[in-house]
Amino acid sequence: MKIYLYLMFLIFLGCGKSENKIIYLSSDSRLDNKLKYPTVFIPNAGCPGCISQAEEILLTYKGANYIDFVLCRVISRKQLNVKLGQDILNYSNISLDTIDILSKLNITGFYPVILYSKDSLVEISPSFPTAGSDLVRYLESLN
Repeated sequence: MKIYLYLMFLIFLGCGKSENKIIYLSSDSRLDNKLKYPTVFIPNAGCPGCISQAEEILLTYKGANYIDFVLCRVISRKQLNVKLGQDILNYSNISLDTIDILSKLNITGFYPVILYSKDSLVEISPSFPTAGSDLVRYLESLN
């Protein structure tokens, strides 16, 4: 079901430019209703500091019902389990990307990406150094 949601998102954003770091979505109530909470796409490799920050957020909020995580471009489940824990894929809010969503969005995949339900897609990157802390602050406001 989650992959279906992301496919709908991909179809919706099919013409986005790769140089955009933030992509604003137009108002589509069907999409808004399905994206109730932020979704973080975490690539397997890329900017180590940015990915580590996203993985720390994942480990803090694994199992939370108000955020989703998609692990992208995972080469080895064994390495994934060593890095994030044997049970990491057992949490309902964590899924494995099997269709390379980042490529379909024309995103390089060097940085984690946060899809907010409030109509924006933001990288956790040197260009947006507060993206991770902004996400945590948003999540804390939900509690």
